[in-house]
Amino acid sequence: MVKYVQRRARSFTRDSPFINGLPEPRPVIPKSPRLRSVGRGPPRSSPNDTAAGGGTRTRHSVKGGVLSAKGELLPPRGQPGSASIVLPLNPQGRPQDASAFEGVRLHVRVNQGNLSVSANSSEITNFDYHAAQIARQSDGAFHEVKIPFDTIKRAWSEKTPLNPGTIASLSLVAFDIQKGSFDFEIDEVGFY
Repeated sequence: MVKYVQRRARSFTRDSPFINGLPEPRPVIPKSPRLRSVGRGPPRSSPNDTAAGGGTRTRHSVKGGVLSAKGELLPPRGQPGSASIVLPLNPQGRPQDASAFEGVRLHVRVNQGNLSVSANSSEITNFDYHAAQIARQSDGAFHEVKIPFDTIKRAWSEKTPLNPGTIASLSLVAFDIQKGSFDFEIDEVGFY
């Protein structure tokens, strides 16, 4: 079950003491549930469907601490199109223990298209990470979205529960079965 709480948008980077969601220099998850302020941290990877024959194009920008992603999904034949942004929890890509938290929290505005978030566990070896779709609100405002760990599921593999002690990264994935546009903005990603 995804929970929504409407609030006005603000940048979380101007007052965040965290680089990459982690207090420097200790490689542990902080007690604060704010793990990542977008626009800071290591280079992010942005895989898409081009390796499978798709033609998806994405434009990213960060302004005022808000990560914006816009683009066109051009799916490969017989497969969904996708454009991802991978947000590592640790500069070295090592898994972090998030078991002290209940789930993933986003401050997001989905303007167009479909968006999901995945918790990428080091225990998963076939890329079928635990994911949940984020419903688009039609009011054009930022929303706080809370997704409990026990509701995040794998799509095609064995329905194993997510082990929050093994999360190496979170991914934001725009997707669709047919050609289409996507446009979303992320102000904050973390755990609650």
